[in-house]
Amino acid sequence: MPASAELANHIAEQLAPLGGITRKRMFGGVGFCHYGAMVAILSRSNELYLKYPAPHADLGEPLISRRTDKTTGGIREIPLPYYRLPETALDNGDELRDWVRQAIARLGKP
Repeated sequence: MPASAELANHIAEQLAPLGGITRKRMFGGVGFCHYGAMVAILSRSNELYLKYPAPHADLGEPLISRRTDKTTGGIREIPLPYYRLPETALDNGDELRDWVRQAIARLGKP
């Protein structure tokens, strides 16, 4: 099931004051970009993940990519540099924008 369009719209509205925020559909989820650089992903399960250069005590588990190993046919799990945001951030625009600002600064994005 794809990510909720209503939730994606809500997140986009909350991030709009940052400027330069666009979104694109990807693999059933929605990617949020800041001047073209991906900064967050809303997963198909409607969990919001923030791109962050390293684990952070206040962020949740990393987003996991599951890929088929071409040699063995088994499934490999690869952690990605996206960490689940606290659920409170979805209900609090200031908190959400603060997290995204931190990520942009740490990632060296414009």
